[in-house]
Formats: sequence, C-alpha cells, structure tokens
Amino acid sequence: MISALIPAFVTYVVMAASPGPGNLTIGTVAARHGRSAGLAFAAGRLAGGLTWAVLAATGISALLSVVGDTMTALKIACAGFLLWLSWRSARAAFGSPSHGADEPTEPARHLALARRGYAVRLLIAREV
Repeated sequence: MISALIPAFVTYVVMAASPGPGNLTIGTVAARHGRSAGLAFAAGRLAGGLTWAVLAATGISALLSVVGDTMTALKIACAGFLLWLSWRSARAAFGSPSHGADEPTEPARHLALARRGYAVRLLIAREV
C-alpha cells in the first residue's frame, strides 16, 4: 500500500517545487517582508497543498463535484474572497504608504502570512 503512494508523493514534491505562480508569490512576500516572512507564507501554501492532497486521497473532492449546490456555493465564496483580496491590494497600491505604526508583532505577522498562504492555496487549487 505505502509503496504505491511513493510515486504519487514524489510527483507531488516535484510539482510543488516547480516554478509557477505559487513560487512567484512566495518570492514576492520574501522580497517585500524578508526571508522569515517568505518561509511563513510558503508554510501556509504547503499546508493548503497538503489539504488538497488529503481531500483528493480520501475522495472528498469527488463527493463535492457530485453535489452541485455545495460546489456552486463554494465557488461563490471563493470568488468573493478573491474579490476582497483584490480590493485590499488595490487599496494598498493606491493608498498612502504605511509608516509601520500599526504593524503587528513578528509572530502575529508570520501567522497571518501563513494563513494567507493557506487560503490562497486552497482557493487556487490548480495553478498550471
């Protein structure tokens, strides 16, 4: 049983390490906030990828695709979250620069980056 999972795991590791939009976002976070922030964001993305792998392995994703109403509601919720992220990004890009007065502490910021990486990875399941 375990020997049958090894090729799937190796394939997953190679695909996760391949350059793509996910690595670009990790690089952007690391360039903007530092190496430790990039690692926190990457840890969140890895956890999101592992969540999808567990869901696929247990067949829950097949169940969700059969139940049309649940999948439609999930897609609408994900679209709303992406619109919210877009709004925040636009507001940050066109707003006045922050001087760091309201910056969270380092552990809280890293936890927030990990949660954001996890959410982005769950919402953007297919990146190729």
